[in-house]
Amino acid sequence: MNSPAVDIATILQTAGVGTIGTDLFVSGQPADPNACVTVIDTGGFPPESNYRYDYPTVQVLIRGVKNTYITTYAVAESVKTTLNGYANTEVDSEVTMVGVWAMGDIMALGTDERERPLFSVNFRMQRQT
Repeated sequence: MNSPAVDIATILQTAGVGTIGTDLFVSGQPADPNACVTVIDTGGFPPESNYRYDYPTVQVLIRGVKNTYITTYAVAESVKTTLNGYANTEVDSEVTMVGVWAMGDIMALGTDERERPLFSVNFRMQRQT
């Protein structure tokens, strides 16, 4: 079974938000490319083993090119729109995504050392294995 971050990255790739390994990453945000989306596993809530349900959480980090706050925010909005309310879909042969919900709105994190805008959106989900 994939990590929840891999499942979320797969959903984002299918929706056209990015390409895994090019501008969409799992676990760690590389120094380049400038504009990218990174999905990180952040734990979650206790599973229901009797029903084969997991309740993981992920953080999605969105980074843009220097001086592209508005464009980068639009990518974050696309991530939020794609994932919030995503439901009842088989991600792969082992996992059905019962639902994905934003845990809050888009958060501006300022800029990094290269003055690239940074945003974050956190999600909780229910997966059935």
